[in-house]
Amino acid sequence: MKKYRLLALLLIITVSLSFGQDFSNKGKDFWVGYGSHVAMYTSTGAVAVQATAATGQNMVLYFTSDKDANVTVTIPATGWTRSYKVFANTVTTSDIIPKTGTDDARLAVEGKSKMGIHVTSDENIIAYTHIYDASVSGASLLFPTPTLGREYYSINYKQSTNAQYSYCYAFVIATEDNTNIEIVLAANSMLNKKGDTIKTTLNKGEIYNVMGKLLSTTSGEDLTGTRIRSVATATSACKRIAVFSGSGKVNIQLSTESGGSADNYIQQAFPSNAWGKRYLTAPTLGMPYNFFRIAVSDPTTVVKKNGVVLTGLVNNFYYDFGGTTPNLIESDKPIMVAQYITTADKAGNVTKGQGDPEMIYLSPVEQTINKVTIFSTPNYKILTHYANIVIPKGGASSLKIDGAYPAANPNIHPQDPNYFYYQVPLQAGYHTFQSDSGFNAIAYGYGSAESYGYNAGANVKDLYQFLSLGNDFTSSSTSQPNACLNSPFRISITLPYKPLSIKWTIPQQPIVNNTAPVPDTSFDINGKTVYQYKLPLPYSYATKGTYPVQVLVNNPTADGCSGEQIIDFDLGVYDPPIANYGWSNNGCITDSVKFTDSSNANGRVFVKYYWDFGDGDTSMVKNPIHLFKKSGTYTVKLSAVTDIGCISTVFSRDITIDSLPSAQFVNIDSTCQNNFITFVDSSKAYGKSNLIKWIWNPGDGTAIINDTTNRGIKVKYTNLATYNPTLQVQTATGCKSPVFTLPIVNHPNPVVDFKLPIVCLPDGKANFLDLSSIVDKTENNF
Repeated sequence: MKKYRLLALLLIITVSLSFGQDFSNKGKDFWVGYGSHVAMYTSTGAVAVQATAATGQNMVLYFTSDKDANVTVTIPATGWTRSYKVFANTVTTSDIIPKTGTDDARLAVEGKSKMGIHVTSDENIIAYTHIYDASVSGASLLFPTPTLGREYYSINYKQSTNAQYSYCYAFVIATEDNTNIEIVLAANSMLNKKGDTIKTTLNKGEIYNVMGKLLSTTSGEDLTGTRIRSVATATSACKRIAVFSGSGKVNIQLSTESGGSADNYIQQAFPSNAWGKRYLTAPTLGMPYNFFRIAVSDPTTVVKKNGVVLTGLVNNFYYDFGGTTPNLIESDKPIMVAQYITTADKAGNVTKGQGDPEMIYLSPVEQTINKVTIFSTPNYKILTHYANIVIPKGGASSLKIDGAYPAANPNIHPQDPNYFYYQVPLQAGYHTFQSDSGFNAIAYGYGSAESYGYNAGANVKDLYQFLSLGNDFTSSSTSQPNACLNSPFRISITLPYKPLSIKWTIPQQPIVNNTAPVPDTSFDINGKTVYQYKLPLPYSYATKGTYPVQVLVNNPTADGCSGEQIIDFDLGVYDPPIANYGWSNNGCITDSVKFTDSSNANGRVFVKYYWDFGDGDTSMVKNPIHLFKKSGTYTVKLSAVTDIGCISTVFSRDITIDSLPSAQFVNIDSTCQNNFITFVDSSKAYGKSNLIKWIWNPGDGTAIINDTTNRGIKVKYTNLATYNPTLQVQTATGCKSPVFTLPIVNHPNPVVDFKLPIVCLPDGKANFLDLSSIVDKTENNF
């Protein structure tokens, strides 16, 4: 019955939990492009510009993983390929991406390009891109292909700079053949006008690059608000795309300021279906004045900054403000927030030439992670590195950076006291952030008129369209669904519309076609109604690994993804966790038992523990301390549950708790000076364990005697005094008795003497007179 009670309680406590979601910045497949950089260009006349054959800027990629991984970087259009061995918990830097000849991958002009860069790996990795030149550096986290969306908006900044040919840009990469792209421009580009719709078809790895029109040698069009999406046609479904935004060089400062240095930036955009409704911001350490842009896809969206409704929507798309304080940004409909670092020594940021502009897309509190490895790059001559971490108060106690608690003190977020924010100085190199609770983080760094910054770990889960798995211990709906080995699960899909049909392709299972499907349930997310469709039968896998699940749905709505839409998910099947623990105690009922969990989560994160102490008491603490009320042997059981509902088998140990033994002894010899006195043990053990050690202290300053054979001891006392020999006994379980003392008075030996008698004859009787004595006068006792 105890086993079933344990499982039942685990079921109850697990399904009610909420956790940080899967690491959607970890993956095995990525796409990126070589965005525009000011150092790419040279003038060939008053107007014309071109990419130069050899320039100073470079692009590299960084890879890190918690497992050894084999990574390949290719430019499929030309066949350029490099392979790398990424060792666990280290960072590998790629070769410089080609910038000359037929392999030149730079996006230096507007229009179509075949130079998409593809990254693949045999294990999950985290990948970054970094484009840099002397004091002109920008970096971005990359999102794995399965997390990509189908609709994006470019968020940039006012294109003001100090160098010619500094373009604002946005580009899109197709991840599949026959991807139909539609770009609606929010500003004039080099080849098209504001409001124009650019339509093109891209094959896998092809790019369409849009560049803001130059207005002067130091200014250009701001592409913020440009809509980029994949659309379905009669012959092709809507497909995943990757979108990046950036600038070849820009300065960011107050409207009353001018001049100053400038820097490039590049960031991979969040799909609009991953936008959120609540953001908590923190200032960048050392340069606390930040600008912010809040993007809305619906102009009627009500946006509040620290409880005050914002006004002054720019171009029906974004709000713009700056300041030095932490903010709470919330809305009634999904929004996207970008945070900007300023030009060195501008907007009150007195950094003595350190730092420069950077744009960082923020994650909403709806999209959190609980573990990420970042790379604090020293390129190009970055001198200081930092991270901002926003985390619920309840998770702060488990937050660790590189296995240790943060050196920086937490700050209570002034707009939400239920959250802490950290501003953490870092050294160059890789760093791992981990917590039992979900958090948001950004990474950034400064050099001389130089900076980099990026979202340190984004979860780009589609909030309205996702696969859900359910087993007996979880009801998970993550961007990367996961199941347990040999554990039955049910599968469902949630959609923001009612499809005309659903076709399921699940590895090792028959294809399921649902025509005119009826939703099992519906509910609202961020004010939008979504519909859930469940497959009736449970599934299970006997081999761990990643299984690609494909769902083909027919979308009847009139958006860009109407018609047939292919939705791909990676289903991860994990080994169950293995429970284990250690314990410490002196073996005695008076001492609490300290339990230490040593369970193995097999690549996941434990979220719940259940202890059954065998005496009717239980605990859900990871490392409990328990005091048993009675002596005896108890079978203590532990089971643990991971974040995806994998429950371990029950691990148990028998722990014996003893009652206090009693120590006692007697002496069997006279207590006379210089005589040996024999002490004989008469102790008793009352528990289930025998006595194994007798600890004697003769009380005369000589060494303590640890006797393991119960032979007793013999002691010779030399001084005329009272001695206090003691005995403490110990059981086989380590339980020690109170100390027993038997006072011994050491008496002097008597001095024998007598007086010779006078003998009178004839009777011959003699009377001897005893003159014996004892120094302490105890002869009077006889």
